[in-house]
Amino acid sequence: MDLDTPAGPGGLDSPTYGVAETPAGDIIIEEHSYTRTVDILGLPVSFSLDDLTMRSALAAIFGEYTPKTQTVSTYYDGQLLDTSTEYVPGVAGMDMEWIAGVIVFTVLLYCFMKLLGGVFK
Repeated sequence: MDLDTPAGPGGLDSPTYGVAETPAGDIIIEEHSYTRTVDILGLPVSFSLDDLTMRSALAAIFGEYTPKTQTVSTYYDGQLLDTSTEYVPGVAGMDMEWIAGVIVFTVLLYCFMKLLGGVFK
């Protein structure tokens, strides 16, 4: 009989105990612990105003714009001749999540400025 019961309120960081009973009647309790780590990527370690450009500011706020890519393979008589990675052409290749994030942030900033303008008017 093997039961895993959480010791605390629950979650990944709380320890759990495995309870097992041997054929001789002994009870074995093993403690299992799970940890969770968060690695925030894309944040600059040091920020300097000397190299501040509009491109670096956008990259710091929204991340890098990464268009979609596709792998193109060229075959001749069933033999693989060449494989290359190319950007997906047209609207299908755009990073729509990044573009939507910029648009939503722009609308939010516009509404915030209109609100402040109405308050201070």
